[in-house]
Amino acid sequence: MCTLHSPAYRGSSRNKGAGMKTCEEAALRKLAVRSLSVQELRCFLRRKGYGTDETEKAIEECISYGYLDDRSFAREYFLCALRKNKGERLISSELGQKGIDSDVLSEVYEELKEKGEIELDEFARAKAEAEKVLRIAEIPDGNAVPAKIKARIARRLERYGYPTSIIYSVLEDLDQ
Repeated sequence: MCTLHSPAYRGSSRNKGAGMKTCEEAALRKLAVRSLSVQELRCFLRRKGYGTDETEKAIEECISYGYLDDRSFAREYFLCALRKNKGERLISSELGQKGIDSDVLSEVYEELKEKGEIELDEFARAKAEAEKVLRIAEIPDGNAVPAKIKARIARRLERYGYPTSIIYSVLEDLDQ
């Protein structure tokens, strides 16, 4: 949730004098740049000094236009994060911070799984990320992986949100 301490956050209306954009215009301009969750847009508009009523009205308008949809936002975010080999735990955490409900996230995950649009095997994604580290470190296939590189791989996989069991499995797989 966004927390602000300005008087504008407490509900005062922004002056709509010459050169001032309406709340809806500000929302549409922001959404033209990139997709947002409802919570992200709400926080953006509140930071800009728009009151609660006009912020909620603008959000409702954006939803009715189809420009703001948490479900499609979560779907696109999930696909993008998986292409970057992020772990499901990290993706869920990031989407939770963006205000996406866990029920919506579960539905999106199941939908993607049914359509076969995602690589579900976390081990395979973690292994692909480990192979990137090995390529960067210029360790050829079949050669022993030094402990320093294994530690680098483990840190990266942890940062990408993979569970410890997957990390250990990937590291064991490197030894074989």
